[in-house]
Amino acid sequence: MSIAEQQSFTPVLERIKPGNVAVAALIVALLAAASTAIVFCCFRASLPLEIDPNEAWNAWQSKSLVHLYPPADALTINNYPPLYFYLLHACASLGVEEIYAGRAISIFASLALTFLVYRTVVILGATRLAASVGAIWLLATLSGAYTGYVGMNDPHLLGLTVMCAGFTWFVARAKKGQATKPAVLLMILAGFIKHSLIAIPASALVWLAFDRPREAARASAFGLAACAAGLVVCRAVYGSEFLEQLMMPRAVGWKNLHLALTYAAPLAGGAAICISWLICDRRSRLAQKIAVLLAVTFISGFVQSLGDGLDVNAYFEFLFALAIGAGMAFGKIQAWPASASAAAGIRLAFAAVLLIALSLSSQTEPYKFLVSREFQQDVAENVDAVRSEVKRLKKIQGNVSCSVMLVCYWAGKPFVWDDFAMRERVATGRWTEAEMKRQARLHHIRFETIDDRTVW
Repeated sequence: MSIAEQQSFTPVLERIKPGNVAVAALIVALLAAASTAIVFCCFRASLPLEIDPNEAWNAWQSKSLVHLYPPADALTINNYPPLYFYLLHACASLGVEEIYAGRAISIFASLALTFLVYRTVVILGATRLAASVGAIWLLATLSGAYTGYVGMNDPHLLGLTVMCAGFTWFVARAKKGQATKPAVLLMILAGFIKHSLIAIPASALVWLAFDRPREAARASAFGLAACAAGLVVCRAVYGSEFLEQLMMPRAVGWKNLHLALTYAAPLAGGAAICISWLICDRRSRLAQKIAVLLAVTFISGFVQSLGDGLDVNAYFEFLFALAIGAGMAFGKIQAWPASASAAAGIRLAFAAVLLIALSLSSQTEPYKFLVSREFQQDVAENVDAVRSEVKRLKKIQGNVSCSVMLVCYWAGKPFVWDDFAMRERVATGRWTEAEMKRQARLHHIRFETIDDRTVW
């Protein structure tokens, strides 16, 4: 073999070094975890079991568009923006039941979010392999560790996906020196799907200010004007109840900090990789921008998680930021103070941290679903329990509030009592416990305890 032929084989030999093979194996393991989890979420979404009380709540809201925001003294409220309910209503008009339509939207949004991570990392200059690592890790974490939200009828993942699509478009346009207002408008639209998504647009404007401060000022002014216009339109359509309910007071306290600890492991793995890279590449403008994105999304998630009723979804913007950061760290090995021969070892450590952190999640249902016949039998019995309880509820006359809201919904009962909102009135001092009970008696609300097997 000639010297030229030997040189042509060198890149191939480098790619099949043991370190590279080990990295590839861990990436495949991440992909397998993500695939298993998303298949499980699709299976669960096809069942009539309640994944979360929000499912029935959202479906009920979409049925009453004429009275989407009830009066302040009503026993139900709507503290979400309107767009998701119109989407569910449109699906129902096409013959798709609201619960299952919302679940399908959630799964689609999760997959779209995965692609957006990949696309953003590529736009920022990393390799496709690095972008794939960030994207696969996001899907594995979202659908494997935070399983409750993927395939659940709720606007958060759809709103997040639209917001992140706006962010990705914003980054692409800013990189080309184009006007960013169209992308800002898309992010404003996302805010009318889920209004708590504020960290990503704020980060985008800070990114722009790094390079084009005047354009950042114009984009900020445009965004504020567009948001204000949207709120004015909603106020005109829905009345004063819109803003009152959108800003519903809720109890805030340190007691909710358990969220940060309960769901910390997968996030901590991504954070460890991002921080390691940011320290080594701290002088680069790109690393500084990623640091801003991580800091703003984490702070927003932490503050929101202190409020009653908030779940791990408060950190989903942070999860998106971590996925981008992990992909960039994987693709920017040259920033590390190590020899080129150590690159495979660093990538191997990165992939191992991501996989180990993911494995520390307490969610084992996606894997039980595949291998446990007993688990599958339990699911079948739970579905039978739903049918039995729905049949029983249909025989009850009058206003009924169920401990499992989806059973009341399947039984065709109207939404007459928002238990979380009423208890928040007590928690924030607007009602007393006695007043809440009096209101229930006054409106002849019958409270029914439902078989726990009807909940996933």
